[in-house]
Amino acid sequence: MTEQSVGEQTRKPPSESGSSVGGALIAGADVSSCSTKTMKVGLVIPDGAMGGAQRIALELLSEIPRRDVVVCAPRDSQFGREVLASGHQLRDLSLPKFADERSVFGFLKSYMRAVRTLFEVARKDQVTLLHSFVAFGAKVVAPVALLTRTPALLSVHEITTPSSIGSWRSRFHRWVSAIVFIRVTAVSQFAAECLVSMGFDRDRVTVVHNGVVRGVPSIGKTSCRSALGIPHEALVFAVVGRVERLKGQTVPTSAFAEFCHANLGVDAHLLIVGGAVQSHGRRYAARIAQEVDSTGLRERVHIYGHRDDVETFYDAADVVLVPSVEADAFPTVVLEAALSGVPAIVSNVGGAPEALVDGVTGFVVEPTSECFALAMSKAADPNWREAAGLAARRHVEKRFSRKEFVERIIEEWCRCTGPGAPPECTAGS
Repeated sequence: MTEQSVGEQTRKPPSESGSSVGGALIAGADVSSCSTKTMKVGLVIPDGAMGGAQRIALELLSEIPRRDVVVCAPRDSQFGREVLASGHQLRDLSLPKFADERSVFGFLKSYMRAVRTLFEVARKDQVTLLHSFVAFGAKVVAPVALLTRTPALLSVHEITTPSSIGSWRSRFHRWVSAIVFIRVTAVSQFAAECLVSMGFDRDRVTVVHNGVVRGVPSIGKTSCRSALGIPHEALVFAVVGRVERLKGQTVPTSAFAEFCHANLGVDAHLLIVGGAVQSHGRRYAARIAQEVDSTGLRERVHIYGHRDDVETFYDAADVVLVPSVEADAFPTVVLEAALSGVPAIVSNVGGAPEALVDGVTGFVVEPTSECFALAMSKAADPNWREAAGLAARRHVEKRFSRKEFVERIIEEWCRCTGPGAPPECTAGS
Protein backbone atom coordinates (compact mmCIF):
# COMPACT_ATOMS: atom_id res chain seq x y z
CA MET A 1 0.00 0.00 0.00
CA THR A 2 1.59 3.27 -1.04
CA GLU A 3 1.71 6.51 0.93
CA GLN A 4 -0.52 8.17 -1.68
CA SER A 5 -3.42 5.79 -1.43
CA VAL A 6 -7.19 5.81 -1.62
CA GLY A 7 -8.70 9.13 -0.72
CA GLU A 8 -5.41 10.91 -0.06
CA GLN A 9 -5.53 12.81 -3.32
CA THR A 10 -8.75 14.53 -2.24
CA ARG A 11 -7.71 15.47 1.27
CA LYS A 12 -6.12 18.88 1.73
CA PRO A 13 -4.75 20.51 4.88
CA PRO A 14 -7.07 22.87 6.75
CA SER A 15 -6.80 26.53 5.99
CA GLU A 16 -5.28 28.86 8.58
CA SER A 17 -8.71 30.06 9.58
CA GLY A 18 -9.80 26.45 10.11
CA SER A 19 -13.34 25.25 9.79
CA SER A 20 -16.15 24.82 12.24
CA VAL A 21 -19.17 22.61 12.30
CA GLY A 22 -22.69 23.63 11.46
CA GLY A 23 -22.36 26.65 9.23
CA ALA A 24 -18.77 27.58 8.45
CA LEU A 25 -17.11 26.60 5.20
CA ILE A 26 -15.28 23.31 5.15
CA ALA A 27 -11.58 23.49 4.31
CA GLY A 28 -10.30 21.50 1.37
CA ALA A 29 -13.54 21.30 -0.64
CA ASP A 30 -14.65 23.44 -3.55
CA VAL A 31 -17.75 24.58 -1.69
CA SER A 32 -17.55 28.34 -1.63
CA SER A 33 -21.14 28.77 -0.50
CA CYS A 34 -21.80 25.34 1.02
CA SER A 35 -22.62 24.78 4.68
CA THR A 36 -24.99 22.65 6.68
CA LYS A 37 -27.34 25.65 6.69
CA THR A 38 -28.02 25.02 3.00
CA MET A 39 -28.75 21.31 3.25
CA LYS A 40 -31.01 18.81 4.96
CA VAL A 41 -29.41 15.40 5.38
CA GLY A 42 -31.30 12.15 5.75
CA LEU A 43 -28.99 9.95 7.84
CA VAL A 44 -30.03 6.34 7.25
CA ILE A 45 -29.14 3.58 9.75
CA PRO A 46 -31.77 0.83 9.52
CA ASP A 47 -30.10 -1.34 12.19
CA GLY A 48 -30.71 -0.02 15.71
CA ALA A 49 -28.37 -2.36 17.60
CA MET A 50 -25.72 -0.26 19.30
CA GLY A 51 -22.54 -1.14 17.41
CA GLY A 52 -19.50 0.88 16.44
CA ALA A 53 -21.19 2.64 13.52
CA GLN A 54 -24.13 3.67 15.69
CA ARG A 55 -21.85 5.07 18.39
CA ILE A 56 -19.92 7.04 15.78
CA ALA A 57 -23.19 8.34 14.31
CA LEU A 58 -24.03 9.73 17.76
CA GLU A 59 -20.64 11.46 17.81
CA LEU A 60 -21.53 13.06 14.49
CA LEU A 61 -24.99 14.13 15.65
CA SER A 62 -23.56 15.73 18.77
CA GLU A 63 -21.83 18.31 16.57
CA ILE A 64 -24.55 18.88 13.95
CA PRO A 65 -27.42 21.38 14.39
CA ARG A 66 -30.69 19.52 14.93
CA ARG A 67 -32.42 21.32 12.08
CA ASP A 68 -29.91 20.01 9.54
CA VAL A 69 -30.33 16.26 9.94
CA VAL A 70 -33.25 13.85 10.08
CA VAL A 71 -32.23 10.41 11.31
CA CYS A 72 -33.93 7.36 9.80
CA ALA A 73 -33.53 4.46 12.21
CA PRO A 74 -35.63 2.05 14.31
CA ARG A 75 -37.45 4.07 16.98
CA ASP A 76 -37.77 1.09 19.30
CA SER A 77 -34.04 0.45 19.63
CA GLN A 78 -31.19 1.60 21.81
CA PHE A 79 -29.82 3.75 19.01
CA GLY A 80 -33.25 5.27 18.30
CA ARG A 81 -33.69 6.16 21.95
CA GLU A 82 -30.25 7.79 22.04
CA VAL A 83 -31.13 9.86 18.96
CA LEU A 84 -34.37 11.04 20.55
CA ALA A 85 -32.54 11.86 23.78
CA SER A 86 -30.13 14.04 21.78
CA GLY A 87 -33.05 16.11 20.51
CA HIS A 88 -32.57 15.20 16.85
CA GLN A 89 -35.43 14.39 14.50
CA LEU A 90 -36.07 10.66 14.15
CA ARG A 91 -38.15 8.88 11.54
CA ASP A 92 -38.96 5.26 12.34
CA LEU A 93 -37.24 3.09 9.72
CA SER A 94 -36.01 -0.45 10.21
CA LEU A 95 -34.94 -3.29 7.96
CA PRO A 96 -34.25 -6.73 9.45
CA LYS A 97 -31.41 -8.73 7.99
CA PHE A 98 -32.54 -11.36 5.50
CA ALA A 99 -31.33 -14.18 7.77
CA ASP A 100 -33.55 -12.92 10.59
CA GLU A 101 -36.77 -13.06 8.58
CA ARG A 102 -38.86 -16.21 8.53
CA SER A 103 -39.42 -16.11 4.78
CA VAL A 104 -38.48 -14.32 1.58
CA PHE A 105 -41.97 -12.81 1.54
CA GLY A 106 -41.49 -11.46 5.06
CA PHE A 107 -38.20 -9.80 4.09
CA LEU A 108 -39.66 -8.28 0.92
CA LYS A 109 -42.58 -6.89 2.93
CA SER A 110 -40.19 -5.31 5.45
CA TYR A 111 -37.99 -4.00 2.64
CA MET A 112 -40.84 -2.33 0.77
CA ARG A 113 -42.07 -0.75 3.99
CA ALA A 114 -38.59 0.69 4.64
CA VAL A 115 -38.33 2.06 1.09
CA ARG A 116 -41.78 3.66 1.34
CA THR A 117 -40.88 5.26 4.67
CA LEU A 118 -37.65 6.72 3.33
CA PHE A 119 -39.37 7.95 0.18
CA GLU A 120 -41.87 9.87 2.33
CA VAL A 121 -39.05 11.30 4.45
CA ALA A 122 -37.14 12.47 1.37
CA ARG A 123 -40.23 14.29 0.06
CA LYS A 124 -41.89 15.62 3.20
CA ASP A 125 -38.70 16.64 5.00
CA GLN A 126 -37.23 18.14 1.80
CA VAL A 127 -34.02 16.15 2.17
CA THR A 128 -31.22 17.42 -0.07
CA LEU A 129 -28.80 14.53 0.61
CA LEU A 130 -29.34 10.91 1.57
CA HIS A 131 -26.46 9.51 3.60
CA SER A 132 -26.40 5.74 4.10
CA PHE A 133 -24.20 5.64 7.18
CA VAL A 134 -23.77 1.86 6.95
CA ALA A 135 -23.42 -0.37 3.92
CA PHE A 136 -26.48 -2.32 5.05
CA GLY A 137 -28.63 0.77 4.42
CA ALA A 138 -27.57 1.08 0.77
CA LYS A 139 -30.33 -1.22 -0.46
CA VAL A 140 -32.96 1.12 1.03
CA VAL A 141 -31.29 4.38 0.03
CA ALA A 142 -30.57 3.36 -3.58
CA PRO A 143 -34.14 3.20 -4.98
CA VAL A 144 -35.24 6.29 -3.08
CA ALA A 145 -32.25 8.31 -4.29
CA LEU A 146 -33.02 7.30 -7.88
CA LEU A 147 -36.77 7.93 -7.66
CA THR A 148 -36.44 11.32 -5.96
CA ARG A 149 -33.24 12.32 -7.78
CA THR A 150 -31.61 13.05 -4.44
CA PRO A 151 -27.79 12.95 -4.16
CA ALA A 152 -26.53 10.05 -2.07
CA LEU A 153 -23.42 9.36 0.00
CA LEU A 154 -22.36 5.96 1.34
CA SER A 155 -20.23 5.37 4.43
CA VAL A 156 -18.63 1.95 4.79
CA HIS A 157 -17.90 0.77 8.33
CA GLU A 158 -17.83 -2.87 7.28
CA ILE A 159 -15.80 -5.14 5.03
CA THR A 160 -17.97 -6.07 2.04
CA THR A 161 -15.60 -8.25 0.04
CA PRO A 162 -16.86 -11.58 -1.35
CA SER A 163 -14.93 -13.49 1.33
CA SER A 164 -16.67 -11.49 4.06
CA ILE A 165 -20.30 -11.29 2.95
CA GLY A 166 -20.52 -13.67 -0.01
CA SER A 167 -19.98 -13.22 -3.72
CA TRP A 168 -23.56 -12.35 -4.70
CA ARG A 169 -24.08 -9.77 -1.95
CA SER A 170 -20.68 -8.21 -2.61
CA ARG A 171 -21.35 -7.83 -6.35
CA PHE A 172 -24.80 -6.38 -5.67
CA HIS A 173 -23.34 -3.88 -3.19
CA ARG A 174 -20.72 -2.75 -5.73
CA TRP A 175 -23.28 -2.48 -8.53
CA VAL A 176 -25.73 -0.41 -6.48
CA SER A 177 -22.97 1.84 -5.18
CA ALA A 178 -21.61 2.51 -8.67
CA ILE A 179 -25.01 3.57 -9.97
CA VAL A 180 -26.35 5.56 -7.03
CA PHE A 181 -23.68 6.89 -4.68
CA ILE A 182 -21.68 9.91 -5.76
CA ARG A 183 -19.12 9.52 -3.01
CA VAL A 184 -18.08 6.69 -0.68
CA THR A 185 -16.31 7.17 2.65
CA ALA A 186 -14.36 4.27 4.11
CA VAL A 187 -13.63 4.12 7.81
CA SER A 188 -10.02 3.01 7.28
CA GLN A 189 -7.36 2.73 4.61
CA PHE A 190 -7.78 -1.03 4.80
CA ALA A 191 -11.52 -0.77 4.12
CA ALA A 192 -10.90 1.65 1.25
CA GLU A 193 -8.40 -0.66 -0.41
CA CYS A 194 -10.91 -3.51 -0.08
CA LEU A 195 -13.49 -1.41 -1.92
CA VAL A 196 -11.08 -0.57 -4.71
CA SER A 197 -10.09 -4.23 -5.01
CA MET A 198 -13.79 -5.00 -5.56
CA GLY A 199 -13.96 -2.58 -8.47
CA PHE A 200 -15.05 0.66 -6.79
CA ASP A 201 -13.88 3.82 -8.53
CA ARG A 202 -10.78 4.96 -6.62
CA ASP A 203 -11.63 8.62 -7.26
CA ARG A 204 -14.98 8.26 -5.48
CA VAL A 205 -13.58 6.60 -2.36
CA THR A 206 -12.02 8.58 0.46
CA VAL A 207 -10.84 7.60 3.93
CA VAL A 208 -12.55 9.23 6.90
CA HIS A 209 -11.31 7.70 10.12
CA ASN A 210 -13.67 7.70 13.07
CA GLY A 211 -13.21 10.39 15.69
CA VAL A 212 -14.27 10.19 19.32
CA VAL A 213 -14.38 12.11 22.57
CA ARG A 214 -14.76 10.67 26.02
CA GLY A 215 -18.43 10.39 26.93
CA VAL A 216 -18.26 10.72 30.71
CA PRO A 217 -15.60 11.95 33.15
CA SER A 218 -13.40 9.33 34.77
CA ILE A 219 -14.05 8.38 38.39
CA GLY A 220 -10.61 6.80 38.67
CA LYS A 221 -9.18 3.31 38.35
CA THR A 222 -9.60 2.44 42.03
CA SER A 223 -13.28 3.40 42.14
CA CYS A 224 -14.02 1.52 38.91
CA ARG A 225 -12.35 -1.62 40.16
CA SER A 226 -14.19 -1.39 43.45
CA ALA A 227 -17.50 -1.11 41.57
CA LEU A 228 -16.62 -4.20 39.51
CA GLY A 229 -15.21 -6.23 42.39
CA ILE A 230 -11.72 -6.36 40.87
CA PRO A 231 -8.63 -6.23 43.15
CA HIS A 232 -7.10 -2.76 43.12
CA GLU A 233 -3.52 -3.96 42.52
CA ALA A 234 -4.34 -6.56 39.88
CA LEU A 235 -3.12 -6.50 36.29
CA VAL A 236 -6.32 -6.15 34.28
CA PHE A 237 -6.82 -6.98 30.61
CA ALA A 238 -10.13 -6.13 28.94
CA VAL A 239 -11.88 -7.21 25.75
CA VAL A 240 -14.72 -4.86 24.78
CA GLY A 241 -16.98 -5.40 21.80
CA ARG A 242 -19.91 -7.23 20.30
CA VAL A 243 -19.62 -10.97 20.79
CA GLU A 244 -19.20 -12.71 17.45
CA ARG A 245 -16.65 -14.96 15.83
CA LEU A 246 -14.89 -12.31 13.76
CA LYS A 247 -14.13 -10.36 16.96
CA GLY A 248 -12.13 -13.38 18.15
CA GLN A 249 -12.89 -13.33 21.89
CA THR A 250 -11.71 -16.95 22.20
CA VAL A 251 -8.16 -15.85 21.35
CA PRO A 252 -7.62 -13.77 24.51
CA THR A 253 -9.27 -16.39 26.74
CA SER A 254 -6.65 -18.91 25.61
CA ALA A 255 -3.90 -16.26 25.66
CA PHE A 256 -4.86 -15.28 29.20
CA ALA A 257 -4.47 -18.88 30.36
CA GLU A 258 -1.02 -19.03 28.75
CA PHE A 259 -0.08 -15.71 30.33
CA CYS A 260 -1.17 -16.83 33.80
CA HIS A 261 0.75 -20.11 33.54
CA ALA A 262 3.88 -18.21 32.48
CA ASN A 263 3.49 -15.50 35.14
CA LEU A 264 2.45 -17.40 38.26
CA GLY A 265 3.23 -14.53 40.62
CA VAL A 266 0.99 -12.01 38.80
CA ASP A 267 -2.59 -11.44 39.99
CA ALA A 268 -4.09 -10.97 36.53
CA HIS A 269 -7.75 -10.63 35.57
CA LEU A 270 -9.53 -10.66 32.22
CA LEU A 271 -12.75 -8.70 31.62
CA ILE A 272 -14.93 -9.70 28.65
CA VAL A 273 -17.53 -7.03 27.90
CA GLY A 274 -20.08 -7.20 25.11
CA GLY A 275 -23.38 -8.73 24.11
CA ALA A 276 -24.39 -11.14 21.37
CA VAL A 277 -26.85 -9.64 18.89
CA GLN A 278 -27.79 -12.62 16.71
CA SER A 279 -28.17 -16.35 17.21
CA HIS A 280 -24.66 -17.14 15.92
CA GLY A 281 -23.30 -14.60 18.40
CA ARG A 282 -25.12 -16.31 21.25
CA ARG A 283 -23.64 -19.65 20.23
CA TYR A 284 -20.20 -18.06 20.17
CA ALA A 285 -20.80 -16.56 23.63
CA ALA A 286 -21.60 -20.04 24.94
CA ARG A 287 -18.36 -21.30 23.42
CA ILE A 288 -16.41 -18.53 25.16
CA ALA A 289 -17.94 -19.48 28.51
CA GLN A 290 -17.04 -23.13 27.95
CA GLU A 291 -13.44 -22.26 27.11
CA VAL A 292 -13.16 -20.08 30.20
CA ASP A 293 -14.38 -22.96 32.35
CA SER A 294 -11.88 -25.31 30.71
CA THR A 295 -8.95 -23.05 31.68
CA GLY A 296 -9.64 -23.39 35.38
CA LEU A 297 -9.39 -19.61 35.75
CA ARG A 298 -13.10 -18.82 36.14
CA GLU A 299 -12.47 -16.71 39.26
CA ARG A 300 -10.17 -14.43 37.29
CA VAL A 301 -12.14 -14.19 34.03
CA HIS A 302 -15.21 -11.96 34.33
CA ILE A 303 -17.92 -12.04 31.63
CA TYR A 304 -20.28 -9.06 31.78
CA GLY A 305 -22.40 -9.19 28.62
CA HIS A 306 -23.70 -5.97 27.09
CA ARG A 307 -22.98 -2.82 29.11
CA ASP A 308 -23.72 0.81 28.36
CA ASP A 309 -21.04 2.06 30.77
CA VAL A 310 -18.04 0.89 28.76
CA GLU A 311 -15.92 3.76 30.07
CA THR A 312 -16.00 2.05 33.47
CA PHE A 313 -14.22 -0.95 31.98
CA TYR A 314 -11.69 1.15 30.11
CA ASP A 315 -10.86 2.97 33.33
CA ALA A 316 -10.57 -0.30 35.23
CA ALA A 317 -8.26 -1.87 32.64
CA ASP A 318 -4.51 -1.70 32.23
CA VAL A 319 -4.51 -3.04 28.67
CA VAL A 320 -7.29 -3.51 26.11
CA LEU A 321 -7.19 -6.49 23.74
CA VAL A 322 -8.63 -6.34 20.20
CA PRO A 323 -8.19 -9.88 18.82
CA SER A 324 -10.09 -9.74 15.52
CA VAL A 325 -9.59 -13.00 13.58
CA GLU A 326 -11.35 -11.70 10.46
CA ALA A 327 -11.09 -8.29 8.86
CA ASP A 328 -12.67 -5.64 11.08
CA ALA A 329 -12.78 -2.31 9.27
CA PHE A 330 -11.75 -0.03 12.16
CA PRO A 331 -12.54 -1.03 15.77
CA THR A 332 -13.31 2.16 17.72
CA VAL A 333 -12.44 0.31 20.92
CA VAL A 334 -8.79 1.26 20.35
CA LEU A 335 -9.66 4.97 20.26
CA GLU A 336 -12.04 4.81 23.23
CA ALA A 337 -9.49 2.98 25.37
CA ALA A 338 -6.74 5.44 24.45
CA LEU A 339 -8.84 8.35 25.71
CA SER A 340 -8.78 6.59 29.09
CA GLY A 341 -5.00 6.34 28.83
CA VAL A 342 -5.08 2.60 28.13
CA PRO A 343 -2.82 1.03 25.47
CA ALA A 344 -4.10 -1.75 23.22
CA ILE A 345 -2.88 -5.04 21.80
CA VAL A 346 -4.54 -5.55 18.41
CA SER A 347 -4.42 -8.21 15.73
CA ASN A 348 -2.87 -7.39 12.38
CA VAL A 349 -6.12 -8.26 10.59
CA GLY A 350 -8.19 -5.38 9.22
CA GLY A 351 -7.96 -1.68 10.04
CA ALA A 352 -7.12 -1.78 13.77
CA PRO A 353 -3.35 -1.24 13.24
CA GLU A 354 -4.14 2.18 11.73
CA ALA A 355 -5.34 3.35 15.14
CA LEU A 356 -2.05 2.92 17.00
CA VAL A 357 1.73 3.13 16.74
CA ASP A 358 3.18 -0.34 17.13
CA GLY A 359 5.41 -0.58 20.20
CA VAL A 360 4.60 2.98 21.29
CA THR A 361 0.85 3.16 21.94
CA GLY A 362 0.30 -0.60 21.85
CA PHE A 363 1.27 -3.76 20.00
CA VAL A 364 0.21 -5.24 16.67
CA VAL A 365 0.40 -9.04 16.59
CA GLU A 366 -0.88 -12.11 14.78
CA PRO A 367 -4.36 -13.18 15.98
CA THR A 368 -3.14 -16.27 17.83
CA SER A 369 -3.17 -17.03 21.53
CA GLU A 370 0.63 -17.48 21.51
CA CYS A 371 1.26 -14.03 20.01
CA PHE A 372 -1.25 -12.31 22.27
CA ALA A 373 0.19 -14.03 25.36
CA LEU A 374 3.68 -12.83 24.45
CA ALA A 375 2.47 -9.25 23.93
CA MET A 376 0.54 -9.41 27.22
CA SER A 377 3.77 -10.39 28.98
CA LYS A 378 5.51 -7.36 27.47
CA ALA A 379 2.59 -5.15 28.52
CA ALA A 380 2.90 -6.43 32.10
CA ASP A 381 5.73 -3.90 32.56
CA PRO A 382 4.12 -1.00 34.48
CA ASN A 383 6.62 1.53 33.14
CA TRP A 384 5.78 0.60 29.55
CA ARG A 385 2.03 0.77 30.27
CA GLU A 386 2.29 4.24 31.78
CA ALA A 387 4.30 5.61 28.86
CA ALA A 388 2.17 3.84 26.25
CA GLY A 389 -1.08 5.01 27.85
CA LEU A 390 0.01 8.65 27.78
CA ALA A 391 1.24 8.29 24.20
CA ALA A 392 -2.02 6.60 23.16
CA ARG A 393 -4.13 9.43 24.54
CA ARG A 394 -2.03 12.09 22.80
CA HIS A 395 -2.08 10.13 19.55
CA VAL A 396 -5.87 9.79 19.48
CA GLU A 397 -6.51 13.37 20.53
CA LYS A 398 -4.26 14.57 17.69
CA ARG A 399 -5.15 12.12 14.90
CA PHE A 400 -8.70 10.96 15.64
CA SER A 401 -10.55 13.91 17.13
CA ARG A 402 -14.31 14.15 16.81
CA LYS A 403 -13.96 17.66 15.42
CA GLU A 404 -11.86 16.53 12.47
CA PHE A 405 -14.12 13.54 11.83
CA VAL A 406 -17.24 15.73 11.68
CA GLU A 407 -15.50 18.25 9.44
CA ARG A 408 -14.49 15.50 7.02
CA ILE A 409 -18.06 14.16 6.88
CA ILE A 410 -19.49 17.63 6.23
CA GLU A 411 -16.84 18.10 3.56
CA GLU A 412 -18.20 15.00 1.81
CA TRP A 413 -21.77 16.30 2.18
CA CYS A 414 -20.63 19.49 0.49
CA ARG A 415 -18.85 17.63 -2.29
CA CYS A 416 -22.16 16.00 -3.17
CA THR A 417 -24.44 19.02 -2.86
CA GLY A 418 -22.28 22.13 -3.09
CA PRO A 419 -21.34 24.32 -6.07
CA GLY A 420 -18.26 22.19 -6.72
CA ALA A 421 -20.19 18.96 -7.01
CA PRO A 422 -20.45 17.11 -10.33
CA PRO A 423 -23.64 17.75 -12.33
CA GLU A 424 -25.22 14.47 -11.27
CA CYS A 425 -24.83 15.45 -7.60
CA THR A 426 -27.27 18.27 -7.95
CA ALA A 427 -29.86 16.42 -10.00
CA GLY A 428 -32.47 16.83 -7.28
CA SER A 429 -32.00 20.54 -6.80
